[in-house]
Amino acid sequence: MERAYDVVVYGGGFRGVGTACFLASAGKRVLVVEPRPSPGWEAGWCLNLELGRGRSAFGDEFGSRLETVGGMRGGRIDAPIAEITLAKMLKEKCVDFLHYVNLVGVRRSERNVGSLILAGKSGQFEVGGRAFVDTSENGILLRMNGTELVKPVSDKSAYSFLMAFADDTARLPAKISTGGRAMLLKKGIWKGEAQIDFPCESGGVAAARGMMPDVLRVLRAEVPALRNAMVATAANAVLPLERWSLPGRESSARVTGFDNLFASGPWHEPVFSFEDRSGLIADRIGVGERAGAEVSKALKSLSGKKIAGDVASIIQPPDEKADVVVCGGGTAGALAAIASARNGADTLLVEASTCLGGIGTGGAIHSYYHGVKGGLQDEVDARVEELTPLFSGGKAVGGFQPEVKKVVLQRLCDEAGVRTIFEALVCGVETEPLPSDLPAKETDAPTRRVRSVILADTEGQRRCAADVVVDCTGDGDVAALAGADYTFGRPTDSLAHAYSQPSGFLADDGLRHYNFDAGYCDPTDPWDLSRARREGILAYLRDKYDEKNRLLYIAPIIGLRNSRQIVGDYRLSLFDEIACAEFPDVVAYSYSHLDNHAFDYENESDEVMLWVWGLGNWPTLIGSEIPYRSMLPKSVEGVLVACRAMSMDNDAHYQLRMQRDMQRLGEVAGIAAAIAVKNKTTPRGIAVGCLQKKLCETGALSNPEGGYHCETWKPKELFAKKLGRSLASAHSPVVRMIAESSVAEKNAPARLESGDPKERFSAAVELALAGRQEAFPELLRCVEERKNIKTNGPAHRQTDAWKFAVALLGMAGQKEAVPQIEKILDDKTADIRALTLAVRALGRIGVRSSASVIEKLLKRKDIPGVITSLQVSCGGITPVTENSLWKLELAAAESLHALGTNRRDLLEKYLDDPRGYVRRCARWLADKLAWR
Repeated sequence: MERAYDVVVYGGGFRGVGTACFLASAGKRVLVVEPRPSPGWEAGWCLNLELGRGRSAFGDEFGSRLETVGGMRGGRIDAPIAEITLAKMLKEKCVDFLHYVNLVGVRRSERNVGSLILAGKSGQFEVGGRAFVDTSENGILLRMNGTELVKPVSDKSAYSFLMAFADDTARLPAKISTGGRAMLLKKGIWKGEAQIDFPCESGGVAAARGMMPDVLRVLRAEVPALRNAMVATAANAVLPLERWSLPGRESSARVTGFDNLFASGPWHEPVFSFEDRSGLIADRIGVGERAGAEVSKALKSLSGKKIAGDVASIIQPPDEKADVVVCGGGTAGALAAIASARNGADTLLVEASTCLGGIGTGGAIHSYYHGVKGGLQDEVDARVEELTPLFSGGKAVGGFQPEVKKVVLQRLCDEAGVRTIFEALVCGVETEPLPSDLPAKETDAPTRRVRSVILADTEGQRRCAADVVVDCTGDGDVAALAGADYTFGRPTDSLAHAYSQPSGFLADDGLRHYNFDAGYCDPTDPWDLSRARREGILAYLRDKYDEKNRLLYIAPIIGLRNSRQIVGDYRLSLFDEIACAEFPDVVAYSYSHLDNHAFDYENESDEVMLWVWGLGNWPTLIGSEIPYRSMLPKSVEGVLVACRAMSMDNDAHYQLRMQRDMQRLGEVAGIAAAIAVKNKTTPRGIAVGCLQKKLCETGALSNPEGGYHCETWKPKELFAKKLGRSLASAHSPVVRMIAESSVAEKNAPARLESGDPKERFSAAVELALAGRQEAFPELLRCVEERKNIKTNGPAHRQTDAWKFAVALLGMAGQKEAVPQIEKILDDKTADIRALTLAVRALGRIGVRSSASVIEKLLKRKDIPGVITSLQVSCGGITPVTENSLWKLELAAAESLHALGTNRRDLLEKYLDDPRGYVRRCARWLADKLAWR
């Protein structure tokens, strides 16, 4: 997708916001690149919540908007309302933002910068512009272009957190001191809200979090108003108090020696202190606006011609070396690092965000949903429970306290000797070829071994060499960059799970969270992630905020559920989970239900559609043992995949993705990696029995005498236990096997003669699933009559019986059904689900004359039900909606292709869609049909 910008701003704090808004108001197309997913991060991420007035035009507009919606009082602002309001204003001004990347280089000529080289989850790419502005804290863009800056003499910073349920904030002392440390106490804008700031000498956000328990003990002892208050939220980052400087350039934004490079740096703004930061936001916006004015004036003389220069030398921080490098410190990664270090491996943990724990801490989903207890995670939970009273002040917490878990995981890493790097992501790998037998022949043996990973962080990029790499990135980034095969999303359309943008809110009794599906995105594309982040934040937009509808925080980590599924030595299937499969190399246990966060089962696989619509089993618990082989990428050595990207098919993933599952995988990977290092072998070369023994010692596995197979982890409601019979064959569709075994028991043939249409339909479904031909006349009758009958299962996972009958007739290739199915496409009342099912069925049946009926449908402008709602899991949030016409049109393109008609144009219009996930699905189908 082509993107052309007049100005690219690197750094999305309030200086960058001021620069971008001035330029956008002058009619320029502006991109702001900010690694953190928070424009104006000083407020949203650092909780610097005082906004001065009269210092900048955009700052005053921002303050007025906040006052109008109830997000500012007495010069103080509310952090989540500020994030929401700022997102709305930037969208109105058409300022683009790109998050989830770091700057690793530039392309330049002698006097001009041509493009920035950025690194994200899928590698490096370039972004060009006519002019470039460095508004970062560390002047990284200037330094990459040879400008020398003076580094701060210390890492002094301020850290902040908010407390709720304070007894009398009007009587809060402004400042208290203990042990030589001053703490500032400020009244928030809401009843019972207090802000606490304390200084940090060094160590960044990890050190600041480590100080919080001691700070809280002092507050509870010395400040009566806070004795029973609850920690509501804490900053995601420290606010630097020392700054980089550029002597002699305190007034001009121009950079010496360049025509199109500018800067709006800390050296342009007043000096702030820990005690006085009241004007920081407004002053930074003003500094940015003045830089924007300089850039706007300079643009008149700058050419729009593309600059084809050389790549400037990339700043190379010192290389790292470790026995084990864990990439990703989320749900699995934190435990992987702890387990690895405890088992003797020198361990480096790399995390893209600013906290450990992933979705359960930074993602606001601070509760467990199904999964099996046991092992290291039990110790983590016990430590969290022990520390929670200090943070909660006796108030309730739904699940676990997320700020406590951040502290506990960091402490456990520190105690184990784990080295941690925050705000760094994997953007590449280095491999070496493995010896192979010649002449070449078909083999599943790995062809290359990962020797190091390339990280992009705030200082450029660095190499981290390792004997073993544990991929806990969530998306299998390391394995994919190393060349491992993978699938992506649903097998029907390559669409990944819906994403969520959770948040925390204050209930009458304590801390709770919202969880809702905010839309779809491509988790491997930083452009689409950035779009998704903005739209997720804007889902909280309200005309007015008050004590009842306000948020405590917007989760800094977006809720991603799946993308890549790496192909490993064993690939778990939905059949394995339904049958509760056992494996000789079992390393974990897992159960949940088929939690697919989608309502469009017309676009799911046959197995999922049959399981949910045919058998009504959406809430039914399923699960299995997890084999060690599913963590080993088939073609790559030296890597363990311990995240939702492990080797399983998409249908299996719907069950195996919960927090307890990932925590178990993390512990397995950490121990396995340490064993491999100790024995000077690879993860594939370790003795699995040794791994299983250690997992048994930690409580992660049970029953060594029985091969670690046991019943104790299985809930009594597990499908395989309730079925009471073995499902031993993986060669037939599992739902067909289940149906075949129940047809006789339920007397389905006789029930086809019932006078009750619902009974006849149920019998026909059972027979159809079992492959019995007598089912299809009744299913065709169901389509003809379209009676008001629903499929089985919970109401929110049902559909009209006749629509499911269309799918079954299509799966069976019933040509007799074609006339009735074609009538659906002419029916002006048939919704998008019915039309999609009919289009897919006609493509599968294969009567070529059906193409003309599909073509006629595509000319219609009146298709009902195109706007579809997404799922709300918890909290009173209005469901997000999406225009699903693209799904119907891509399904039509595929069916028309099967019927001998080439409608490549249906795909091509989506190849440049602004939604990255739509572009991916269109590319996937084009490749599938060999149209690219």
